[in-house]
Amino acid sequence: MKKIYHAVIVDDEDKARKNLRHVLKHHDDFVIVAEADSADSGLQVVKKHQPDLVFLDIKMPQQDGFYLLEELARTETRRIEVVFLTAYNEFAIKAIKYAAFDYLLKPIDPDILAETLQRFRFSEAPAIEQRLNALRQGFVKPQTKLHFATATGGVFFYLHQIVYIEADGSYCRIYNEDNQQHLVSRNLKNIEMQLKGDGFLRVHKSFLINTHYLTSLEKDRHVVVLTYPAGRVEVPVSYRMAKNVAAFAKY
Repeated sequence: MKKIYHAVIVDDEDKARKNLRHVLKHHDDFVIVAEADSADSGLQVVKKHQPDLVFLDIKMPQQDGFYLLEELARTETRRIEVVFLTAYNEFAIKAIKYAAFDYLLKPIDPDILAETLQRFRFSEAPAIEQRLNALRQGFVKPQTKLHFATATGGVFFYLHQIVYIEADGSYCRIYNEDNQQHLVSRNLKNIEMQLKGDGFLRVHKSFLINTHYLTSLEKDRHVVVLTYPAGRVEVPVSYRMAKNVAAFAKY
């Protein structure tokens, strides 16, 4: 028996909702159970219907789509995936940081939507739980600065500033979102233990990544792609650790 997925559309533009409804008609295993035209009303609709998937506009009056996702992260425990809808490319990186399942540019391309839905059909339940847990931790924990010793003194980072960390013998190189790198007097295992539960993932014996910047896993090339405001980088991923990446990657 074919599995049926319930979906909710939250978008302040009636034309955009109508367009998405039309495109979704070609995917009969996705049923739209409700619509809303604001983040506040959308939050109530999602809580009431408990859908599997929410198509969420980012730029709306009063509260934006990020507000709704934050509220879901604080309150929801079941699997609810979110696909952001936007007409603005500059929101793409922020959408990735907020750990949405995917984002689609308006007007919706039917082929790209089909790819997103196909990935959703085969996605694993723990993925959203892990991302929501990471969001919850980010909202309830203070923005603590971390100190790392260097040969000349030390450096300080907020967690969100770190893109990835590379082992360098008994030292590590920390790469931040401004494309700077710092050699610190700590080994990778030690840093991994310190950052456990803060959204960082070991993908290779020599690399630890910040999953907030993770955009794809390329299994054939054995790399993960990290996208951040100042650029894009590919980091090696080992065969053994690829399965850990799959819960976060959008592939």
